[in-house]
Amino acid sequence: MFGANRVAVLVLILLAAPMGIGQGYCVEDFSGPQVGEKLPEFSFDVFQGPNEGERFTVAEDRSPIVVLFVHEFNRISFGVMRTVAGYCLKRSGDGLNIQVVFLTNDPTEMEARLARARNALPRNVNLGIYRGGLEGPGAYGLNRKMQITLIVANQKKVTGNFALIQPSVAVDVPKIGAAIAKTLGDKKMPSLKDLGIQARNNRAMAADPPKYRQLMSPVIQKSSNNEQIDVAAAKLESEMQKDPALRKKVFEVTNLIIDSDKLENYGTARTHYHFKKWAKELAPDQNRTPKRIPDSDDAPRKRGQ
Repeated sequence: MFGANRVAVLVLILLAAPMGIGQGYCVEDFSGPQVGEKLPEFSFDVFQGPNEGERFTVAEDRSPIVVLFVHEFNRISFGVMRTVAGYCLKRSGDGLNIQVVFLTNDPTEMEARLARARNALPRNVNLGIYRGGLEGPGAYGLNRKMQITLIVANQKKVTGNFALIQPSVAVDVPKIGAAIAKTLGDKKMPSLKDLGIQARNNRAMAADPPKYRQLMSPVIQKSSNNEQIDVAAAKLESEMQKDPALRKKVFEVTNLIIDSDKLENYGTARTHYHFKKWAKELAPDQNRTPKRIPDSDDAPRKRGQ
């Protein structure tokens, strides 16, 4: 499973450890083929993107490629994935392509999560599911303790490996961008603006409608009772009917919170009911205003508590 380069690195680390040279390194930090190793072929099912509905094989040709494995789909890994995908699309004219592969033991559940987040996912990029389990392709030696494993390769040889336990757009994306640029033969490394980090932050600020925080805050207050949350939710829904940008923002936020399994961090059970409802109803491509629906059987009915 390990290539010659990776074995050599492991041996050096183990030999250096008694002298303190290997301090801070751990075999568990490795994930995926290392720089200089061959990029193995594997196939995955494309959920969304240019090859949607097809089975795509990685490393069939020798073109430059980024393979981004998502071990854990949450807000943080989502941000890194979307930023890297945006930069890769800018470099597509240089022959670069990116393949995003979600790892899971439950492909059906993952398909449902991706379907809910479809409108917030990167466009024009193959996003797929590996159906062989959470460990990923056996030849890759992936480490399931990571949130993201990202491989840069050219001519079927790995030129960059990023095994990220706690990925960060600000910290990791510039390093990834530099590895991609070097692989493509650039002499100058990409700026934050080139990587879309600055633009991404500006768009995020601009995308927040003026009333968003003011309207959402009382909905997620843990000290609010059911009636107060319902009143705040009704007011937010009323504004969403008049403001498509606000509706889109609420849709994206509720989906990301639910998909990152952080729902319990926000408000009360009544808040969670409204979040689940909005996550299903408010897709931006639905050309209708959001409608009110009656309380479901699992929604808290007792008010004033």
